[in-house]
Amino acid sequence: EFLVILANVGLDDAQESAERIRSAVAASEDAAVGRFTLSLGVGLWQSHETDDELLHRTDCALYKAKARGRNQVALAVGAPLPGSKNSGAGGESSATQASCP
Repeated sequence: EFLVILANVGLDDAQESAERIRSAVAASEDAAVGRFTLSLGVGLWQSHETDDELLHRTDCALYKAKARGRNQVALAVGAPLPGSKNSGAGGESSATQASCP
């Protein structure tokens, strides 16, 4: 896994960038390995969330892309507002599939 951070980019542009990366990888082929695929999670930082919350949401989107059949881009669901039932959900930057909404 790796992380790409885009500054001053909206969600639509980030999704388009992710799709371009995914398409470029999918167009690659290796004689020994065969076709490559790439699943990506895309998230947009929201002013009320921590860095860890953004990473968790985006990691969950990655798991969603893999669960839907791999080789696709999935968007992270919005972060809960402060004070809501799900706010302050752990500071784990490496989410497991079980801890994703």
